[in-house]
Amino acid sequence: MRVTACLLAIAVFPLLTGFGETPEGRNRKGNRYYREGKYDEALTEYRSAQVMAPELAVLSFNAGDALYRKGDLPAALREFGNAAGAGDAATASSALYNAGNALLQGGQIDGAVEAYKGALKLDPDDMQAKHNLEVALRLLEQQF
Repeated sequence: MRVTACLLAIAVFPLLTGFGETPEGRNRKGNRYYREGKYDEALTEYRSAQVMAPELAVLSFNAGDALYRKGDLPAALREFGNAAGAGDAATASSALYNAGNALLQGGQIDGAVEAYKGALKLDPDDMQAKHNLEVALRLLEQQF
């Protein structure tokens, strides 16, 4: 009887304390918060997952998205840069596209153009990146 109770306690304890959560589980939880517009909470989950698995580019990408939504463009750009450098082509392309958006929003049109071009090198069929590149190029022309 004591052995059963002890084994049950050992099995349940990690679930009650949060010990044993996975980076993927934290990422999913962060994604739920993100969809609800709770960007601070989402960022907390993404950061917790990054501590457990810093090599997962999707965590940097998601943290960048949450930071972008919070208006912290410099921090978002750092995370998008991490995701672009560590991810597969699809993640890198999406990270560069989002970096382009953050740069454009921050008035850094030259940087946005380069980011969109980088996204298109990785995914030439990305119509949103093509459109945003055209917008950025028009804005650049208007500066001169």
